[in-house]
Amino acid sequence: MGQLRDTVMKEMRVDIDVGDWTAIDELLKFVPRKNLIGYLPEEQQDKFKQMGYICTECGFSVSREDFYGIEGECPTDDCDGQMEKDWNGNIKRIFEGEQPILTEDDIFRNLNAEEEETFRQHTRETYKPHSEINPVWHPVVRDECRRINENTKFCADCGEEVTPDEMENCPNCGVWLGDE
Repeated sequence: MGQLRDTVMKEMRVDIDVGDWTAIDELLKFVPRKNLIGYLPEEQQDKFKQMGYICTECGFSVSREDFYGIEGECPTDDCDGQMEKDWNGNIKRIFEGEQPILTEDDIFRNLNAEEEETFRQHTRETYKPHSEINPVWHPVVRDECRRINENTKFCADCGEEVTPDEMENCPNCGVWLGDE
């Protein structure tokens, strides 16, 4: 294997001397990005570890300079995701062997208007007012839980739940609630 590398490097020198970079460029496309960056002097490496783009669905990522021409759609097969800027620097973190930082936008999918209404309706049907709001629930569900809690009161006399349309009198004990 050493003899093969030596022969290839000699041929590279010949190509460089005559200004022909075609074969070297093709060869470098197969070298992992991490290795290419590692070859550079340290003062130049950070420039290439900076923000890239990451797919909202499958997590496929590319560097800033590799992104040219993708035009927002994930280039992988069978993925309908969109390429977005990696604002959290997750690409750099992964490159350096660190755990990526995940935000709600990384974890939860975006809902269209119909899906959002379905989530809210399901929450209104199943959430018990003033019970725990689980942080792993979708942000739309948690938001609807907070709305329910803001609009649901309990009768001070009997403890019965009182909805906004029943704020005058408690449906259980009939006590006038007035402006509680």
